[in-house]
Amino acid sequence: MARSTFRTRALTFLFAGLLLPLGFSANRLIAAGPGQPQNGDVQSEVRPERGGTWRGRIDALVVDNFQNGTSRTRFFLHTSSETLELQGAETAALRSGDQVEVTGRLSGSKLAVSQLAASPAPAAAATNACSAIGQQKVAVILVSFPSKALLSSVTPALVSASFFGTGRTLNNFLLESSFGQTSVSGDVLGPYVLGADYFDEPLAVRDAAVAAAAPFTNLTQYSRIFVVAPQGQTGLDSGGMALLGCGPVSSPQGTLNVSSIWMGAESMAGQDGIVDIASHEMGHGFGLEHARYADYSGESLGPAGQAPAPWDGLHEYGDSYSSMGRQSAQWAAPQ
Repeated sequence: MARSTFRTRALTFLFAGLLLPLGFSANRLIAAGPGQPQNGDVQSEVRPERGGTWRGRIDALVVDNFQNGTSRTRFFLHTSSETLELQGAETAALRSGDQVEVTGRLSGSKLAVSQLAASPAPAAAATNACSAIGQQKVAVILVSFPSKALLSSVTPALVSASFFGTGRTLNNFLLESSFGQTSVSGDVLGPYVLGADYFDEPLAVRDAAVAAAAPFTNLTQYSRIFVVAPQGQTGLDSGGMALLGCGPVSSPQGTLNVSSIWMGAESMAGQDGIVDIASHEMGHGFGLEHARYADYSGESLGPAGQAPAPWDGLHEYGDSYSSMGRQSAQWAAPQ
């Protein structure tokens, strides 16, 4: 066989959610929440560089670049007191929820890794994960920065129609892909102006968006949170990004167990484009990785475990028959 197409497998998640009355949403200027930088100064605290060892939980953030056909993964370490971004851990086989011990050097919020030991997420975490089956309650939060407004073309009406309306929508994509077992419903909240410019701080953008929406809705009813924000300023490359699976998110209403998904406003060109991005990133929220294509350049496949030749290639979005690849098609059977 000269070429082989393969797809990564899906994880099955379980979630017990609450369906509670929905509140009211409106435009509002929201100040940064407790512990967040004020007045747009996200670098106000200067911390000296230091070495040490840190322990905590990992979040794996998949940053998609649909325009260039590439992606990258950012790893965030949540300790008991702070959130740090790991540098030099790109090749580590880490997944969201893993418990790690990291030795390295901290500069600001960036932790350069010299040694890393990881253990899988505790088995108990699986019982708190979001189910991929049934109705998915979605909150789509539209946000602007003080120095960067959301595109005026990305309206609540357009986003609502793309997610929950008729025709080609995220809801209908999921219904078709799951043979009627999975659907989405929910609300578009905002737009809100956040209290600071969280440049290239996607987790801070999400937390501020959640805090902005909290006065107007009961956040505990949602299992999937989408944040629509200015693209480059938030840390998106092109299209969207998502944390793999579900995880804890702090909110004024307590800790939420949700998927965290970001969509770049500049890539949301009409309803079809929104559905393409939303379905791909929703797949990451279910725990799916990319549907890749392995190119062996005409050579015969060798035994399992054989190292690839230098001319072999792995194309990140290479599967032409999956929205986790490069087309707006259903997910592969393993997914």
